[in-house]
Amino acid sequence: MKKKDVDHILNMKLIKKIARGNTENLRPMIEPMALIDQFLTKESVKNETECCYTFDFPAFDKETQNKMYFFYGKEEKAYKTCYSGVKKGVSSGKLYF
Repeated sequence: MKKKDVDHILNMKLIKKIARGNTENLRPMIEPMALIDQFLTKESVKNETECCYTFDFPAFDKETQNKMYFFYGKEEKAYKTCYSGVKKGVSSGKLYF
């Protein structure tokens, strides 16, 4: 997404898939990301990613859980340790935080 404007990002194939065609719902989330991404270094992204491993999420109701997405790069520690559990929880309908 680096150096892309918001409209370009909202028209990306992956974003359209995530939004199930209604990309405007994601605009409030994407706009600030597009503004700050030019200032993020690899170290900043690494630090943000690592804090996600240790963050204790609050309990979410089932409706809220159905609106959540997890993104993991295949080389990330989270992918290697969490992906199968998340996938299993989603497929069984028993994904709780």
